[in-house]
Amino acid sequence: MFPLILVEAIKMSNKLSEGTVRDIAKTREDAKLLAECFNSFDDSDSWPGGFTGGTPITTERVLDNLQKKEDIRVLIAEVDGKIVGHCNVCQSELDPEASYVGLLGVNPEFQKRGFGKAMLIEAAETSARAGKRRVDLHTWGGNLKAVPLYKRVGYNWVPETSVLMESHIPGILNAEIFSEFFKRHNWYNSLERDITQEPDTVQEDSIGVFKYHFAGNGDTLDVVIDREAKGMCGFSRTLDGQTIAAEIKPKRHIGYIGYGEVPFSIRLKNGTEGPLPYQLTISSSDYFHIKLKDEDTGILNPNETVELPGFFSIDKAAEPLDRDKDPDIKVRTQAEFALEFGGEKILLYSGLIPTELISVTTNPPFLALSPGEKKQIGVILSSNAELQLSGTAEIIPSEDTIIDPTRERFYLEAGESTEILIELNAPDSDESDVSVLELDLKVEQSGQESWLSRQRIPIPTISPSGAVAYRSPHGLLILETFSFRIGINDQPPMALRKIWHKQTNRTLSLWGFLPALGYPFPSGGSEWDRKRFDIQIHNTNDYAEVRLQGESTETPGCKLDICFKVFPGQEYLETSIEMTNNGQEVLDNLGVRIAGWADFNGQKLYVPLRGKIYHLSSAEWSGNEQLPRKPKEYHEQWAAVSMYDDKVLLGYLWDIGEDLREIRLRRRGLPYFEYGLPNIAPSETIEKRLLRFYIGDGEWIKIRNLSANLNNRRMPGHPQEIQSDLQVGFISPGNVRGLHSESSLLLRRNNVNDIEFEIRVINETPVAVQGRMDFPNGITLDNQDTFEFRSDSLGINSPYRVLLRLHASSDASWLREGGEITLRFQNRIARIPFAAIAYDSPQGVDVEIGQAQGKKLHQLLTKPLSIAVSPDYCGGLLRISKGSEESVLYDTFPKAKPFVWWARFHSGISPIIQAEGIWDWESALPKESWKATQIELSPWTGYEMTSSLKHCPGLKDFVWRLRYLVLPGTPLLHFSVKAENKSKKWARFTFGFRGALKQNGMPLSNVLTTFNGKEQLIEPTGQHLSVQSSAQEGWICIPNSPQPIGLISTAKHRETLSFATLSDKAQMFDLSDERELYPGESTSLQGYIVLSSSCDEVKTLKNLSALIFK
Repeated sequence: MFPLILVEAIKMSNKLSEGTVRDIAKTREDAKLLAECFNSFDDSDSWPGGFTGGTPITTERVLDNLQKKEDIRVLIAEVDGKIVGHCNVCQSELDPEASYVGLLGVNPEFQKRGFGKAMLIEAAETSARAGKRRVDLHTWGGNLKAVPLYKRVGYNWVPETSVLMESHIPGILNAEIFSEFFKRHNWYNSLERDITQEPDTVQEDSIGVFKYHFAGNGDTLDVVIDREAKGMCGFSRTLDGQTIAAEIKPKRHIGYIGYGEVPFSIRLKNGTEGPLPYQLTISSSDYFHIKLKDEDTGILNPNETVELPGFFSIDKAAEPLDRDKDPDIKVRTQAEFALEFGGEKILLYSGLIPTELISVTTNPPFLALSPGEKKQIGVILSSNAELQLSGTAEIIPSEDTIIDPTRERFYLEAGESTEILIELNAPDSDESDVSVLELDLKVEQSGQESWLSRQRIPIPTISPSGAVAYRSPHGLLILETFSFRIGINDQPPMALRKIWHKQTNRTLSLWGFLPALGYPFPSGGSEWDRKRFDIQIHNTNDYAEVRLQGESTETPGCKLDICFKVFPGQEYLETSIEMTNNGQEVLDNLGVRIAGWADFNGQKLYVPLRGKIYHLSSAEWSGNEQLPRKPKEYHEQWAAVSMYDDKVLLGYLWDIGEDLREIRLRRRGLPYFEYGLPNIAPSETIEKRLLRFYIGDGEWIKIRNLSANLNNRRMPGHPQEIQSDLQVGFISPGNVRGLHSESSLLLRRNNVNDIEFEIRVINETPVAVQGRMDFPNGITLDNQDTFEFRSDSLGINSPYRVLLRLHASSDASWLREGGEITLRFQNRIARIPFAAIAYDSPQGVDVEIGQAQGKKLHQLLTKPLSIAVSPDYCGGLLRISKGSEESVLYDTFPKAKPFVWWARFHSGISPIIQAEGIWDWESALPKESWKATQIELSPWTGYEMTSSLKHCPGLKDFVWRLRYLVLPGTPLLHFSVKAENKSKKWARFTFGFRGALKQNGMPLSNVLTTFNGKEQLIEPTGQHLSVQSSAQEGWICIPNSPQPIGLISTAKHRETLSFATLSDKAQMFDLSDERELYPGESTSLQGYIVLSSSCDEVKTLKNLSALIFK
């Protein structure tokens, strides 16, 4: 290759009328100014949907990126000390001969002043100085302002992309043969183009090209770019009326692998007044062959033209390139023509798209079998030629024969396909294995058959607990289990590309989890993205793996071994690396990161953050910009993404360790993990597991349990409440902390109430919010029924709080509806309905204590509710009634009469205390001793029943506390159970309440609830029927009992509330859950009963919060 010509010698005149373009300084001052510039992009129509995602970019984040990342150059535009534009030039992802403009933007207040143009001009010249043939960037076709600008500074819209743009200005500036032209004329000022908002689809003789025309003072320069080889293939230069020209043109751009030749010609023209010597030096890439018929040296006389004919051909070992799938990749099958013409030098390029003469696919595309399975498949031969083909296809089985040998003749017209049907018979074994079919293709040429290719078709046999790895004919390395299949590119970039979730038949496309090494990390592509790794595939009884091994060219002595591994019976992929120092110097300042792109959009993201479990499910907030990036913020090492209506579950699991430096979790696409690595001495090897990637189904708790098992961490025996990414609510005197949507506000009637209003978000970087609160009917603040507020610093460390002095009117209604909180963020609008519950003073409460047949009865009388409990009746709630009406509960007190088939059932509502594995837990329950205490948790009042268990099997020495509380002036009753393990043993148990409704000869009650995600009215027939309310709803309404009765569970983590029809005379409800406790731990379960006037009231109250258990 000829030496580079430094573009500093070329005449430049791209000065700005104001401001300057300079290099960024990696200082806090520049980082602060650049953050301000980035945040201004939100106001630009160049970034549809905004640039920041609603989360301001901070100085710290910018400075961290500047220090960690490596660019060829980072340019900024500056006016009066203010950064108004940014343009970074980095290495192209896959092509070492190209650079890439990563992020170009200008503050909208400073647009249309030439800053974008000036930075792009400097980016082209920077790329030329770096020795690049071209510089690329991406945009979108509707970018009406930018696309014309890009074309004006030399970019071309690559056809069939949306939208890759290529500028070949760097290669043009570096050509010695053009140096005199650009000494006379500034390249930008002399470039002439027709600007259109469409792809550049110019073709010359069916060859796709890009064309450049420069002109000035009678001098002209025309340059032609071969679109496939992505380099100059021709030029015509006229200086002072003297013209020289050269052109390389193949007959077509398609070359068939292992078949035939493509003619090409090299045309040289001397339009000067004297003879010009020429010399060609040709070099080609692997598997690309060139034959030149004539001499590659000579002398051209004035006004003479010479044409040198030749042939291109492609070796059988070349990899095919599908232009429909990869329209942006430079063909590897190309040649470089070093031309010295009249003593001046230029590099020209030409290439062919390597294409299979006959492509082979199978139907179905992947041929996994179960042990003993028989399946008919099709082997499809498709002609890519423009002529008729005939030949022979022979299918040869491997030693573990699963088919008989097959030999068939084929005849294919141009573009036609044919199918060969074969019967597969999988081995009847519990072991997983991969058999291989070999397909030999021979085609007729000039009346004789010649061998064309040999294809290997893998046939994996996978048991339900199996795992295999193999190389597919689709350009993928496959890791497959019974439930999923993962595809890894077998050519650069050798990253994960496909995931097949077999149960749902879903395919996820991605590019990711190929490690990049630092520090610093490249802003664009790295050598590992471009690396063609050595591939090793291993299948054992314990695992199946694909290993990619390669040596660094940029860091001598550094060897990288990347391992992707799956395990029989497991539903996750493990990614790890080994790094070996084969050099003489210590490798230091090392880091590794994995990240990537994916086309899937999860519906819910679950993360363990600061001791709580959060879920992000809003359309606007996906996690990437909201969640903290410091690993220590996550108290457990996992994240879960639910998608396709909870039918697919993805999980990310990492190890505990100080070397994990940054995490970026998100619901859309792939996460980012960055690790610091120790120094590696010569001859030393280090290993690092980077990530476990779960692919399966089920609920998020599966990921949490898997993480606990892998990290030998004990799971808590009681569930954690799931927190929302946006929590809004009130802290009221009733000890109710309602920090979730659709909460209810407790206010004392005809009184001024001091209520704390609070908003919490998980955003690490504070965001601004504008809010409005419309109060429910009869609720005012300073005689106003609305309240407006604003916060400019709402974040995970800075919730918004304000004290409100609310007045509840004196009217008799206890449930005040119609309230709404509206929150407006930059990228999200949330509307949260809420209601207010107006209660009375507890001063009018009457208490009565009596006995019946030796059993104590404690009664609490309020308006409108009255309740009765008995410590001698299993600590149960015997009666609950409204005003003078009868109790709504089944009541046989003081006797314990049989209820359906439960001989020892106690009437009303009684506790469930059942240790795991205990069948007859009811016999011991009446033996326990309970203490009744009247309590007040203002404004709630009622009873607490306490027992230290002595008889219940498996739970002895546990302390059980039951609470039954009423809210005066309302038809609300709160009931709860708290279990404390005072023993020295771990225990798992079911606890809660069950209750029976009074029938009084009335028909069975209908049940309204949410079931299978839908609201349903269930009409019982007298046959046994049990209905569970959906977990996140957790409410049941019985509309046709003597009065509507509502049941509400505050535990929304899973289904805890159910209602059963036991016979034509009996119905029961159940609030219960399974928990486990270690010694010293405690857990609770809470719910509400509302004697309502309608089921709509029950639904309004469904999100009543748990009381604080003291």
